Amino acid sequence: RLRNDLNAGKRRNEILGTDVAKLEGEIGELELKNQTSTQALKVLVKDKEDKMVSHDVLKLEVKKLREQLSAVVDETFGLDNRKAQLQLSMEERQREVAVHAE
Repeated sequence: RLRNDLNAGKRRNEILGTDVAKLEGEIGELELKNQTSTQALKVLVKDKEDKMVSHDVLKLEVKKLREQLSAVVDETFGLDNRKAQLQLSMEERQREVAVHAE
């Protein structure tokens, strides 16, 4: 009876040893997957941060270009207005000259 119990205990110990080896293998695989996922996450976070910085830089460039465009538009309108005023002055002067010529 004792020998049977001893043999059963040895078999059980072998089975548990096999189970422990399998579980250790699975743990190793999961740790590797976890490390790989962590590294991939770090890469994605860095990429996201780089893109956010690029986006902000582009927004600043667009703002600067809009301000420059607005300044050019204002200058153009000012010059057009000045041109119109000069044309009116020239026409009035030509009328005055025509009146004095008659």
